[in-house]
Parts: sequence; structure tokens; C-alpha cells
Amino acid sequence: MENKKAITVGVCLVLFGVAAILLGAYINQTDVSQTGSNWLSYACVGAAAMAIGIAILLKEKDKADEADEGHSARARNGKRKSPRKVY
Repeated sequence: MENKKAITVGVCLVLFGVAAILLGAYINQTDVSQTGSNWLSYACVGAAAMAIGIAILLKEKDKADEADEGHSARARNGKRKSPRKVY
């Protein structure tokens, strides 16, 4: 996980999503008129933000796994990525 900005954005989106869902639940409990649409929109925005944040984090994890896999395979084989130049 080398890209710190992407990880930070992903974590912030997940936390924003959780906060929006909790805010929607609070509005649903305290809403006297019971319109329903207001708290549901908060919950939908929260779920979408969480999904985007999790997708970003999973993408960064896959990148890190591929990078680790490449290094370990090269070390296991004992071969260099490019052959040495003989002059």
C-alpha cells in the first residue's frame, strides 16, 4: 500500500458513509412527521460513499499484493528481472 493519498481518501469515504448512515438513523428516530425521504437519502449517500471507499481500498490492496508477489517470485527464482549486460 504505497499510495497514501488513495488510502486516506478511501478511509475518509468509509468513515463519512458510516456517519451519514448514523445521521439518517438519528433523523429517522427524531422525525415527528415521518416523511421518510430525508433519512433515506442520508442512508443512500452513506452507503454509496462506503462502497466507493471500500473499492478504493481493495484496489490499493490488490496493487500491493501484486507488487509483493513479483518481488517474492524473483527472489525465489534467484533471477534478475533483466539480464546483465556483458561488455
